[in-house]
Amino acid sequence: MPEKKYDKYTIEISLSARRDLAEITRYIAQNNPRMALRVTDRIEARINTMDRFPNKGAYVPELMAIVDSRRDLQDILIQKLFK
Repeated sequence: MPEKKYDKYTIEISLSARRDLAEITRYIAQNNPRMALRVTDRIEARINTMDRFPNKGAYVPELMAIVDSRRDLQDILIQKLFK
């Protein structure tokens, strides 16, 4: 079977996103340093696939509530992370 070729996109990670990831890592590391590294590695691995699959992932309806300022983003992310 021939190899399937995908369009590649350029992924730029903003300074704000880098800071957020570092803050997430530090927050988790307060209670579980090993888990902090695992979570960070998983996030970075997902980021590294975005150049080939930019629409990969699921729609998260809870995040729409943030636009409406009804829920706190940190609470939503923590709930999703520790499910």
